[in-house]
Amino acid sequence: MKDIIITRRRQLTELLIFCFCLVIAFALNIWAIISYNAPWIELYSSFFYMLIFAIVIYALTVALRLCVFAIRGIFRLQAKKQSKS
Repeated sequence: MKDIIITRRRQLTELLIFCFCLVIAFALNIWAIISYNAPWIELYSSFFYMLIFAIVIYALTVALRLCVFAIRGIFRLQAKKQSKS
């Protein structure tokens, strides 16, 4: 079986993307607390919901990046076929 190697740079990139998703979820939580005049304890008590929301945002970014990667691969494949003709 072939080994899969994930480079340190890729790991750091994915970690930064997830941290950015966590910051977005945190900012949206603060916005919701302010707009609904909720108590600030909600910032801590809804941490797990915020974490789940960050994971959902990360999953959406992964799906979007996979789609872009696939579309780019299709265009590169078509370009190779046209250059051979």
